[in-house]
Amino acid sequence: MPFCPTCKSEYRSTVRCCPDCGSDLVAQLPVEPEPLHEDEYVQVLLCTVQGEIQAGLLRDRLRLQGIPSRAQLGGIRDSPYYLAAMPAPVSSPLDVVLRIYVRRGDLGRAQQVYDDFDSQGLETTTSEVEPEES
Repeated sequence: MPFCPTCKSEYRSTVRCCPDCGSDLVAQLPVEPEPLHEDEYVQVLLCTVQGEIQAGLLRDRLRLQGIPSRAQLGGIRDSPYYLAAMPAPVSSPLDVVLRIYVRRGDLGRAQQVYDDFDSQGLETTTSEVEPEES
């Protein structure tokens, strides 16, 4: 039995186009994705990390698991009151405090990724190459 892809009505096999809207009939209706719930859009705080490198590594691990995330500056140093009252500190990318946010629906999986990441810490490698003599 053919179906109208617009009206979703079913017709006899002798009918070739929908009498209501004029659309050509199809053998099967396309499967429609489920509507997104509000949880898909609401972002919640996953964690706070120290340093841009840590934030980047964590966000890379989340991305590999199919979990989108965003980083936002956080902490007292980013407060306009702190900045107005204190002289500008000399800072490095390691001094920055970042909050990592994920979608509410991904929070459980993201928490597992973060727990694994937090237990391993920042991976460092040492070079086997000896320095050249001058």
